[in-house]
Amino acid sequence: MQLTDEFRTNIVSFHPTGERWLAALPARVDALAARWQIDDLQTMPRLTFNFVARGRRANEPVVLKVSLDEKELAKELRWLRLHATGSVIDVLEQTQDAYLMPRLDPGESLREALTASKSLTDDAATALLAAAIAGAPRLPAQPGFPSVAQWFGGGWDDYLRRFGDAGPLTDVARVRAVAGELFAAGPEEALLHGDLHHGNLLLDGSRWLITDPHGVNGDPAHECAALLRNCLPEDIEGAVTRRVAILAEVLDIDAGRIAGWGYAQTRLSQAWSLVAGAGEEDYSADRAGEALFRLYARR
Repeated sequence: MQLTDEFRTNIVSFHPTGERWLAALPARVDALAARWQIDDLQTMPRLTFNFVARGRRANEPVVLKVSLDEKELAKELRWLRLHATGSVIDVLEQTQDAYLMPRLDPGESLREALTASKSLTDDAATALLAAAIAGAPRLPAQPGFPSVAQWFGGGWDDYLRRFGDAGPLTDVARVRAVAGELFAAGPEEALLHGDLHHGNLLLDGSRWLITDPHGVNGDPAHECAALLRNCLPEDIEGAVTRRVAILAEVLDIDAGRIAGWGYAQTRLSQAWSLVAGAGEEDYSADRAGEALFRLYARR
């Protein structure tokens, strides 16, 4: 089993029991493979916070996902069941810490497609993500899922306890003010994916399927936040401006709200990483955040 340094660092940084889980992982994967009769398991090359491997079951290609965080996985599985309409991945088998899904063909992410293809533009990729958001069932807020307000409250409280007002993020007050404005004037909450970006949209034949939901209740405009800071080209401000415009048009959501949540969520994501001890200076995120704030301020 080949595990990258990035994966090991993520697991240890974000989870107190990470070292113990990593040590037990090979035996756990072997047990799941025996239970679900999976052959020829091969670790996927890009692991972030979950162990993922491809293999075969009864000569059908499958993918195994194992998670350290059973509560998060339970939310993920529930979200997938609630949205099981052909626009999200299928779940074949599940336990408290793992599930099995069909292997997609070709299975490349939108991130990989955008990196490899000279013909796929950033605008076209944004339109695909907007279509995925529009095509998923729009469900009202559901019990058992956290709210965006809880994310922001807990995330900033943890950050301020560790770093105080003089921490690495110099615009904490501004972020909290923007989030407060958005919460105060927000529409009725919906159940959101919470982390829908280029890496979580996978190609299966001619369909793009959604994977890896966080599951969170919040303003529908917040669903656009993660994709605004990911997979950025060299012209960050231009790309961010066009992304916001495309999303606003396709989803019929106010562009100012999209930009505001994009800015606030970018800074919250940076704060989470810093609190976990895994944060490094991310100039692309800084520049994207500033561009999004300017768009929000001009609303």
